[in-house]
Amino acid sequence: MWSSRLFVVPFTLFLAVACSGSSSSEDGGVAADQGQAVGDRGAAKEGGATRDRGLTDGRLGDRGNLPPADAGPEACDPYGVRNPGAEALIGPTPLEPRLVTLLGAAKSEILLLLYELSKDNVLDQLEAAKKRGVSVRVLLDPKQDANDTAKKRLTAAGITFKDTPSQFTFSHSKVAIVDGATAIVASANFSYTGLTYQRNYAAFLKDAADVADLKAIFEADWAGTARPDLACTRLLVSPVNARPRLQSFVGSAKTRLDLEVMYFTDKDLLAAVKQRAAAKVPVRVILADPAWQDGNLQTAADLKAAGILVRYLKKPEVHAKLIVVDSVVFVGSQNLSYTAINSNREVGVLLTETAAAAAIRSQFDTDWNASTPF
Repeated sequence: MWSSRLFVVPFTLFLAVACSGSSSSEDGGVAADQGQAVGDRGAAKEGGATRDRGLTDGRLGDRGNLPPADAGPEACDPYGVRNPGAEALIGPTPLEPRLVTLLGAAKSEILLLLYELSKDNVLDQLEAAKKRGVSVRVLLDPKQDANDTAKKRLTAAGITFKDTPSQFTFSHSKVAIVDGATAIVASANFSYTGLTYQRNYAAFLKDAADVADLKAIFEADWAGTARPDLACTRLLVSPVNARPRLQSFVGSAKTRLDLEVMYFTDKDLLAAVKQRAAAKVPVRVILADPAWQDGNLQTAADLKAAGILVRYLKKPEVHAKLIVVDSVVFVGSQNLSYTAINSNREVGVLLTETAAAAAIRSQFDTDWNASTPF
């Protein structure tokens, strides 16, 4: 772990101007163009947005697969060795039991930043924590009707919750922080669907700097400022730094570029993937079943025309937001759409830890072998 996180000028936060759309608690279909994207089983019209600044797109040179850190008076290295390192959690198991166990072990504080909260055993743990004197605070996306039951239970238990700031099109994060010492960053909603039968990936984080960065995001959103200090972080946060870092990450691929994603509509990232394929980097893409996400038919045709191998997985249902570049993996809440990257609140992380990355790469290979070509 590096010695300091706070000596670089923070990223400038650019918020998108977006049109609101309808949403529900489940993942819905996605238009193949850039004009429309979805939250989890819900649709939202995308509007224009100012492109994020702060990092430069393109190849990473000597830094391998890691997006360049911000320059400053004393440039930091956000990708330094973690101690303890991150652990990979792959859903539907063992993600749910680890999450429930983590909440059940809380001694002083639980912070949740979520798109959807509806899983009974998660709510049970929050109620039990409150009874044993743990401070529990929950931030929820205000547009999700699926959160109504959770809000009633939280109110009855005396647990404080708030809607996330209104400047985000959706607050689509899936983050849990416990005792200021341990955190989970996931692609899974804290729902029956998300934790029971969908393919999702998560990072179990214990490094102090990682957890502090996540708590800074939570506290900024809790205060309604939505401007966390993330000058030196390995997190990819929408709409703060996710756009340039994802572009740089994909553009750095040299030996392997694999994606397992619910859908893929972002034009810039699609172009970056095609560029890597044109450079003879092996590229494989797994999408959700087009019977669920019908826009994936057009995406698959587009990718195939560029010579890219693309398949779909029926079971488990693909809700993942996974990118594998050589030996490094990205996991998080960001769907590969313009809205998710530019105007939602989303949180992801790059995992460089050998064991964590290897476990996720192995799961991708298993899913690839079980998937069906378009």
